[in-house]
Amino acid sequence: MRTLATVAAILLVLATAVHAQEPPAVDPEYVLGPDDVIEIAVPTHSGLERTVNIMPDGRITFPRVGEIMAAGKTASQLAMEIKNALEVTLNNVSVLVLVREMRANRVSVIGAVRQGGTFFMRGPWRLMDLIAAAGGLATKPSRVTGRLIRGRTEVLSLDLAAALEDPKSTANIALQRNDLILIEEIERSKLLVNVLGQVRNPGTLEIYEDMNLLALLTMAGNPTERAGLSKAYVLREGKEIPTNLRPLLVEGKHDPYIEEFKIQPGDVLFIPEIEERFAVMGMVARPGYYTIPEKKKVSVLEALGQAGGQGPNANLREAGIIRSRSGKPEMIKLDLNALLKKSNMAFNLTMEPEDILFIPERGKRGITVGEAFSSIYMWRYIGLPFLW
Repeated sequence: MRTLATVAAILLVLATAVHAQEPPAVDPEYVLGPDDVIEIAVPTHSGLERTVNIMPDGRITFPRVGEIMAAGKTASQLAMEIKNALEVTLNNVSVLVLVREMRANRVSVIGAVRQGGTFFMRGPWRLMDLIAAAGGLATKPSRVTGRLIRGRTEVLSLDLAAALEDPKSTANIALQRNDLILIEEIERSKLLVNVLGQVRNPGTLEIYEDMNLLALLTMAGNPTERAGLSKAYVLREGKEIPTNLRPLLVEGKHDPYIEEFKIQPGDVLFIPEIEERFAVMGMVARPGYYTIPEKKKVSVLEALGQAGGQGPNANLREAGIIRSRSGKPEMIKLDLNALLKKSNMAFNLTMEPEDILFIPERGKRGITVGEAFSSIYMWRYIGLPFLW
């Protein structure tokens, strides 16, 4: 039985509660992380400007450099590393890296605050910095209790009154990336639960006696399109209770366990974001990764549409899907010209998890499986890391 192994993921799926903050003057010592958005410029060489997202593995790709690890470095350190790599082939190189969105450096607070949600730390933050960003406590400090959930197993009790009285005290604990602060009113705590993740109205809710799981889900606004229903769970007294919602909500199957599941005070219902995805790469408007919803299938045409459609130099006749079967890659040839212009639906396949829909450039031959799995070859065409 798992404990708090996945609680840290809560911070990555409070998308509906993320507060818009003006682009800050970034602390020079800010350490980059996954999901951060950075802008890279090479003033002395035109055509090398890029705005990129740091991928989940911490890497980015850049022309003439290839893949490079960005996470764990400051902007200036990354700029120097890119500069050194470019100087292998270019002269008079200067590189500037700017942080546009600090998506990695996030912390969350829910419960008895005026505006709970996820916030991006603009430097070293302590507990009271997060409370202030959330608009302050919704009631008196003496009437709330607080807990900090950190990492996989750590849960700390907070003394909010002491932290407010003396911000320099140890009670005003220093925050770390992905920390989650839960603040509950003492008078109502016996009837409070938290609903987090991919629901339309995440937060702290007051339940009634014998309330079931589905009623709580309705109170929270129901799941979003990005909800990973099969991975839902209830966190109760440090133990994770699986609550697979997919058979009932998606497939319409009778599920007595889910229908009769009773919510208890202090429970945390967590619905993660869908993990299954596919990629569209090559000559399209928006190459990248896209989610496969649990509630519907995604066809080749829909995948192409999500990527903004084909580019002007797309070789539609030589397109293909790169798909892994039992750990071995295979190439499925697709004539998208016949699909789009002749409505040949035989080529409108269903995208599977980790599929890559690839559209080469016109005037270049199609790719083979072996070439597709060459990181240099893939970067040359699309400038993105491979899924496998």
